[in-house]
Amino acid sequence: MKQAQRSRLFVVYCVCVIAVSIPATVWAWIEWPVRPSFVLAALLVAAVVSESLAIDLPRGGRQSISYPLALASLVLFGPAAGGFVAAASQLNPGALSRKNPAWVTAFNMAQLILSAVPAGGVYALLGGRFLMRSDLPSPFLAPDFPGVLLPLGALTLLSLALNAAFVTAYVSLMYGESASDFLTSNIVWAMPSQAALAFLGFTIAETLAIQGVLGLALFLIPLLIARQTAQRYLALRDAYLDTVKSFVAAIEAKDPYTRGHSERVAEFAVRVAKVMGLAGTALERLEFAALLHDLGKVAVPRRVLRQATRLSASDRARIRSHPREGAELVSSVPYIAELASVIAAHHERYDGLGYCDGLVGSAIPPEARILAVVDSYDAMTTRRPYREPLNHEAAMAEILDGSGTQFDPAVVTAWKTVCDEDRPSPPQAGMESAAQP
Repeated sequence: MKQAQRSRLFVVYCVCVIAVSIPATVWAWIEWPVRPSFVLAALLVAAVVSESLAIDLPRGGRQSISYPLALASLVLFGPAAGGFVAAASQLNPGALSRKNPAWVTAFNMAQLILSAVPAGGVYALLGGRFLMRSDLPSPFLAPDFPGVLLPLGALTLLSLALNAAFVTAYVSLMYGESASDFLTSNIVWAMPSQAALAFLGFTIAETLAIQGVLGLALFLIPLLIARQTAQRYLALRDAYLDTVKSFVAAIEAKDPYTRGHSERVAEFAVRVAKVMGLAGTALERLEFAALLHDLGKVAVPRRVLRQATRLSASDRARIRSHPREGAELVSSVPYIAELASVIAAHHERYDGLGYCDGLVGSAIPPEARILAVVDSYDAMTTRRPYREPLNHEAAMAEILDGSGTQFDPAVVTAWKTVCDEDRPSPPQAGMESAAQP
């Protein structure tokens, strides 16, 4: 889809979501009017604060506890209250300090309302009751089970599905990203944790129905501890990412001919993997392995890496050792140790004639089979001291000729699909290593 057409659809989409949220809010308010309540006020404040303290996630988006608080409000007071709390959470100081355009805030509020109100209506239609709409709170009791599980489950699934649909459409139209790719890499993996947060919301509602506003305090300390734990995990992850970047810099410092090579191989590998259906953490694992696949060259003498003439048998053995050397280096770093088998096998051949271990076919890790294709393509299309780079057609001919012998045929097919959709740009600067493997 062309950019101009996508932009028009994006504007229409945002306007429609905002417009539809208005009658939805009015309808919910008429059907389930919201009465002033200390409990509702406490949930509103907690939702605003939680959204201010939300944590940026590595795959994009933010994680807060405003979702379970909105669900708790809905179960306690009805869809109008749930939509009100969810929407009001977007007016937090953190979001306002980022100075998002007003229409972005309006869209976020609208899609949250449209995620909560219809789901709340279905909850009521299936017999779900609201625990604090009468003067006397009525928490769920033993006779309510298991019957209440159906409306609660429907509320959870529908609210999550609607939110995922709204956000996916927004990203797809705004940035042109494939909806399926966004769903698999940003939404699907998070669904179990979101379902757990929904259960937390129901627990909060039950506790508040029994204890009143003081019951909310029972959740504050555990939630703050959970947030601190998540922050520490993300900080540790960032530290490991810095380690990866340092390793890549070390490769380029040792062998300037490879400058940009690892990044290109990582980009190509991820594109191939998406065609083959990989997503989420599998994509991240492949990208890291691609960035680090030549790490073992730091153990190869600079003279060998830069030699323009044919290598001696001993030098040839040294450079052929770089996959194993790289695997040994990453195996000592806990976060990326699982990449060792991929890095060790990235010069294996599908027919078993590669190195270092002579693996055959499916015995080669799938990530390494992807790297073998894109690494070879980038090497062939990059200038070397003893020859000019091959053009795309010549390099593709070599790849296709090696299908079933040097390369996994499934990966070759996926790479051809990638190239047919958007041919890779040739390297603008730098050269691949002069040494011959």
